[in-house]
Amino acid sequence: MLLQIEHAQLHRIFYLLKPCQQLQACFFSHNEIHTKDITYISSLGRLRKLDLSFNSISFFPEAHYLKNLKHLEFLLMHHNEMVGWSQVQNFAQIKNLRHLTLQGNPCSKITGFRKYLIEMLPNI
Repeated sequence: MLLQIEHAQLHRIFYLLKPCQQLQACFFSHNEIHTKDITYISSLGRLRKLDLSFNSISFFPEAHYLKNLKHLEFLLMHHNEMVGWSQVQNFAQIKNLRHLTLQGNPCSKITGFRKYLIEMLPNI
């Protein structure tokens, strides 16, 4: 099952999706989704692809929210507001993650960021 809502000025969406446990792909780029809504992502255990590019996300949820995302392979997070290393470390909990985009985030401008990311997430 696929859900695509782009350019809709959404602020929150994941809390509404808790009952939609069969979702496999979500495309929510070019909205205004912020960080506190993303903690509800843990209910989407069958998710394979997630596009959250061009939003207002400043950090990704803590590791315990991500352990249920066992099937997530593609995560597009480019052009958000992620600042530090600690947010990126949480992505290591997504074991099947193969493709991650972070360009355009403040954290991507940190010296050595790419090398750190490759070392921490060798499957990407």
